[in-house]
Amino acid sequence: MAEENIVRQSRIENAEETARTEGLLEASRSKGREIQNSLANSSKVCNTRILTDFSIKTSESPRGTSEYSSDISEGSPAASLSLLPSELLSLIFHFATDSFDPKKDPSIDVGNCSPWSTDLRTRKAIIRACKLWRDIAVASLYDRIYLHHVGQLCALVRTLEQNIASNEGRGYAAWIQHIHGDFYVPKSWEAVYTRRFTDLLAFCSSIRSLTWKIKWHGFADQPVSHSIAHLLSSSQSKFRSAISSLRELTFALDDVPSVSETPLSDLPSTITFDNLEHLTCEVKKHSAMRQFEFISEAFILPKIKHLTINHQESWVRPELIDLTFIFKMLQSFGVKLTSFSLSQASTGDLSARRSIANVLNLTPNLESLQLTCIYFEAIETPLASPLSHLTSVELFSEPTLLNSSLDGALEPFLEMFEDRESFPHLRSLKIYDYRFPNLPVNGVLAYSSSRSSAIFFFSWRSRYHQKGIVLECIGDNPKLAADQARWNAWTARVKENDELGYCHDDSEDYHPTSDDSSDSECNSSLYSTSDVEEDGSPSIIGSTEALQIFERTVEVRFIFCMEIKSKYANHLR
Repeated sequence: MAEENIVRQSRIENAEETARTEGLLEASRSKGREIQNSLANSSKVCNTRILTDFSIKTSESPRGTSEYSSDISEGSPAASLSLLPSELLSLIFHFATDSFDPKKDPSIDVGNCSPWSTDLRTRKAIIRACKLWRDIAVASLYDRIYLHHVGQLCALVRTLEQNIASNEGRGYAAWIQHIHGDFYVPKSWEAVYTRRFTDLLAFCSSIRSLTWKIKWHGFADQPVSHSIAHLLSSSQSKFRSAISSLRELTFALDDVPSVSETPLSDLPSTITFDNLEHLTCEVKKHSAMRQFEFISEAFILPKIKHLTINHQESWVRPELIDLTFIFKMLQSFGVKLTSFSLSQASTGDLSARRSIANVLNLTPNLESLQLTCIYFEAIETPLASPLSHLTSVELFSEPTLLNSSLDGALEPFLEMFEDRESFPHLRSLKIYDYRFPNLPVNGVLAYSSSRSSAIFFFSWRSRYHQKGIVLECIGDNPKLAADQARWNAWTARVKENDELGYCHDDSEDYHPTSDDSSDSECNSSLYSTSDVEEDGSPSIIGSTEALQIFERTVEVRFIFCMEIKSKYANHLR
């Protein structure tokens, strides 16, 4: 009897426990349904808001994204982000991850915080989210390519070759829109570099911008046959599509040897850039100015709008750009230009200065103008015809002009640009001069150091204000700052633990094919005797050892040039 009571009591307790558990489960299910409904409503509102905001930002997109936003309304099943069309998702990913800043040169820093690393890191985060996003966003990994070593150029071309062969003519190359190349080429790699550069452009038939700046072994003069101007002209039949699709081109004018090389007159006649709008040329040495003559005669630019010429600092001796070659370019393209920039980071003989009217008369349709004052003198008489389109002017003052007063150096330019008959629509004038105060460190400027420049500035600002022109005087020179940052990058040591930097892999060693074996300097090996260390091991291109060799060469060359420059300055005194 006792055992029956115990069994009965146990059954009652089990039944109560089961009821209690079922009650808790039902309460949990009810709470879960409430949370799910709440999340669904929130997701619907969030997705609708995302689509609304994005449709506003991309309403003027040339790819026509408005057709999708017009079909998606609040409450429709297509409001879920996962159900959006692939084209729209691709634009959203590009809009959210594009960290490229055209004002930051990728060559300034190749570490983890460089524009290249940041750009790649954000794009890799998208493709790791899910399979759907990966299939859509993988193309963005090849949208903008940065090359910091010549070994990367060979590896990239080999990858494109293999991918195109396995995808029946379509592969990664179709995704590449922008190419940035900034590296040095050892002497034993010159022929291989030339071949792989032409192959790269042949594969990338739809690129929109090309930035190409090459350093040569030991700062030697570059042969004409390896200059980018010659390569684009002589091999244009291989990459006609790439030339036609280019919108922006930036390259350094290379040194032209004086003897024993092909004269510029023997180069191919013409090359047509059907859609090129931006052309930027960087000049390192005075001897490179002859390339301007070739460009003005050989380059046909029917849609050119913006021309920029940067003359970097000369280490050996100060010298001015020969304006004769630049005026030949303006005679060829000046009428089409809406923006022209000419800057120099070195000083020279002021007797070679020209009147600024020589530039303005050749560019009647300019809207924006940037000039270094060391090149030009202000005009004293009105122009032949007014520049009705010019709205913005920037003038860069050089250290040579500091020997004169502000009144003598800048007043002629201020008097010229306040003339409303010659510049009826001018809205802004910026002057960069070291004698004006820079941004204060603690919010306070020393009165003694800024008194004279402040008086000069306020007197002219009131005159310009009456004529509807904004006058800004800035105590800095951004052109010099950019050149110094680039120089610091090339002399800095490679950062350690660079997870996104170029890592050498034995499988990526470049081995010459039968075509490359005919190259004069690459018959049996890509390494010359100068590229072999004391222990007999070669210096791998793209490795830390190769960059250290280059840095030692740079440091020795820099010290030598600074000594020559110092002796030259003492001789002038």
